Amino acid sequence: MKNSLLKKLLLTGLLTFLNIENFKNCFASGNAVEEFLDSIYPWKGCGESKEVEEIILTKDKIKELKEMPEHERLDFLCSRNVLQPVEMQKQLRCRYVNRGDPFLQIAPFKEEELYLEPRILLFHDIISDAEIDLITALAKPEFAAAGFKNVESGMIEVDAKLRDTQTGWLHDMDHRFVHRLSTRIGDMTQLNMETAEQLQIAYYETGGHYRPHFDFALFDDSEMFKELGTGNRIATVLFYFNEVEEGGNTVFTEINLSIKPKKGAAAFWYNLKPDGERDYLTLHSACPVLSGVKWAANKWLHIFGQEFHRPCSWNNETIVLN
Repeated sequence: MKNSLLKKLLLTGLLTFLNIENFKNCFASGNAVEEFLDSIYPWKGCGESKEVEEIILTKDKIKELKEMPEHERLDFLCSRNVLQPVEMQKQLRCRYVNRGDPFLQIAPFKEEELYLEPRILLFHDIISDAEIDLITALAKPEFAAAGFKNVESGMIEVDAKLRDTQTGWLHDMDHRFVHRLSTRIGDMTQLNMETAEQLQIAYYETGGHYRPHFDFALFDDSEMFKELGTGNRIATVLFYFNEVEEGGNTVFTEINLSIKPKKGAAAFWYNLKPDGERDYLTLHSACPVLSGVKWAANKWLHIFGQEFHRPCSWNNETIVLN
């Protein structure tokens, strides 16, 4: 009891001294706050005491997430469950959505808001175990080391320091489950699937990761999707095929959002704003898998054919669909 009270008093004094705004957002919970205090003061059990060296606290020793450089912020987000500010949490909703579809009136989607702008959603129980097992089995023979496009050379390169994963691609025609999944994505997002890419399946072993990147083509890489003739990537759907033992979160480093893989769930976000401009807040990364393996799948949707599917808005913000 005394130790707990002392910790609270120390934390209060620390916050007053440093005058850091929204300090609590750097921590996942009260337990994490206590872990932080434990790291700077060797608390013992009730009634025990121990002499310690003088603690010197300066502003340089603690930073807000927004003050951290990208690599430091990435490491922080990958190692903790960072909560959003309380004011934002109040606005986030979970809902059942049917998109006006008669079938979905019976079996609506379970939609959870993770972030408002850019709007990032998590759909729960969106793919079955049977579908996961079959799709992973189909993809295994197609696996190869995943690469990335070098903007300067224009070539696809493989570098495990930047991206360490195996990927394979499946067409809708490869199996009815794959085709059915594409149809389901169309129902989830209300977007046109005719210009979508093939389904990419990704397998991460322990240590596998993907450094921060955008899913859209940058200004200096406008030729990236030219051969597809479908324009830039308007949106991403990311399926989680298993629950990773440790690590493997999807983190958005510009908005301090971390998504823990949940089997059968799928994250969805727009890469482009309603006016077609790139949304640089969607910079994201696949955290290293620390224990076990990670299975995931991506479906990228393109901007061509979406003229009547994604409504515009006066303030260039995403309109919420029911």
